Amino acid sequence: LDFGTTGFPFEDFVAAVMQTKGFEVKTRQLLPGACVTHEMDVVAENDEVIIWIECKYHPLAGSVSNIKVPLYVHSRFRDLAQHREGHLSSQDHRPALGWIVTNTRFSDDAMSYGHCAGMNLISWNYPVNGSLRSMIDESGLYPITCLSSLTHREKETLLNNGIILCQNLMRPGNWAD
Repeated sequence: LDFGTTGFPFEDFVAAVMQTKGFEVKTRQLLPGACVTHEMDVVAENDEVIIWIECKYHPLAGSVSNIKVPLYVHSRFRDLAQHREGHLSSQDHRPALGWIVTNTRFSDDAMSYGHCAGMNLISWNYPVNGSLRSMIDESGLYPITCLSSLTHREKETLLNNGIILCQNLMRPGNWAD
């Protein structure tokens, strides 16, 4: 919940977690749809699949991503898929999947619609296998925001300087002399 107000650090964190799963990732990509261009928070690719990830970061505990989130994100995924199908090269037949990742939770209606529409919804404790919490534990990547020894201002300074992960604090060259 301490990633700040923009959501960009959360997107970078999700990208880092996907990298540990063997994906090549790009953040904040402009992708052409059949109707309009869309900014996708994270695009994760490997030899088998392309995953378009919309991140929904909430800075307040108890926040819920309601039905509106998967409704509008699903229409974006459909527009991207329609463009991709019309321009698919004969060499790239990987399926493209749509994910929504939030740091809090989804409403019941949001989860029902997301499943019915074929999207993968990931929240802090959902699904049981593959939740954001379990992905963090499996990856061993922890955000600097989990360090209780840092003040809010120190966390903010680190995040503003692109230091998202605890392991980044241990790497030389992160700080100017």
